[in-house]
Amino acid sequence: GAGIWFTEIFLFFGFGWALTRWSGRAPGPYLGLAWPGAGPLLVALGVAVANYFAAVIPLQFLAQLVAPRSWVEMFDQTQVFEKRAGLELALAMTGAVAAAPIGEEVIFRGLLLQGLLRRGVMVVPAVVASAAIFSLCHVNIVGLPALFELGLVFGLLYARTRSVVPGMVAHLGSNLTATLLYTAGRGQEPAPVDMAAQIPAILVASAAGWVVLGLVVAAARRMP
Repeated sequence: GAGIWFTEIFLFFGFGWALTRWSGRAPGPYLGLAWPGAGPLLVALGVAVANYFAAVIPLQFLAQLVAPRSWVEMFDQTQVFEKRAGLELALAMTGAVAAAPIGEEVIFRGLLLQGLLRRGVMVVPAVVASAAIFSLCHVNIVGLPALFELGLVFGLLYARTRSVVPGMVAHLGSNLTATLLYTAGRGQEPAPVDMAAQIPAILVASAAGWVVLGLVVAAARRMP
């Protein structure tokens, strides 16, 4: 748990801040740490939660459906929380929910994506490239499709606002949703895996997520 906080805040955020400072630039403006207003942050949070059900859960389900069972178990990210309690569990969960969005958005959007856009790379290729590197750096073969999709979402939020703060909020919302879903099922007796039986629930959750996501994006288009 402490390692997550150290990695995200000291290594990622701290490295990004120091590298920018050493280059002679002001880290806050250069990294896109400007406050975009409450509206974009609410939109980002809504996009994150809706997108998690609309796209992330189905992508994770499909990846687990086609991947070998040994891979699914090896790359199960919930192992970060397993067999932990008390302060250690609290640090792990808050690190995943709060620290990861800060450190990773500074590195992958504030430095990488912003650098590509400043050098004239078109928005779509720049967002795709940053999302690809973001997903690969997680070293999670089974989670790669969902991580890539999340990277696209966070990148588009940056491209729209030129601030990493909405991406941080969306990142937090996605990780918080995942953590809450994990917490809700924690401690229950593991049931036999029947992927086919889960398909109707996955489809319903995804459909509801797409409806909400469409409404949130429609509202966002009315904002400057």
